[in-house]
Amino acid sequence: MNCPFCDDLKEQETLIHKTKYSQVAINLHSLKKGHLMVMPLRHVEKYNDLTQEEAKDIFDLIEFFSEIIKKTYGDYPIITINPINGRSLPHLHIHLVPTKINTRSYISLTDKVPEREELTKDEIIEIKNKINKFL
Repeated sequence: MNCPFCDDLKEQETLIHKTKYSQVAINLHSLKKGHLMVMPLRHVEKYNDLTQEEAKDIFDLIEFFSEIIKKTYGDYPIITINPINGRSLPHLHIHLVPTKINTRSYISLTDKVPEREELTKDEIIEIKNKINKFL
């Protein structure tokens, strides 16, 4: 399979950091300056396919580079894991995008939903029931 994330990103000059299990790279198609991606070295398409060591390593890098982004750009990042059907590449990658607004405000703005609207008891039960079907 031809996967640019499995290839050595050093050749693309976007690689910032590499560990035993993961790598951090500048997003070549950045939404804004400071937009980074954290991804496993091993070709994995779903988060659930990561080993415990890989998952821990990725989240350690997310925490570490979130602080670096804050120091560098003055803003903490919004962190997203793209769903499989929305990815540009079939290799798990987590986006860290610096933003001045919090996640709630960002989603409210982009999805045009209320920023603060408390769920009703019926809505809570509905959500629980839908999720519990898959547990």
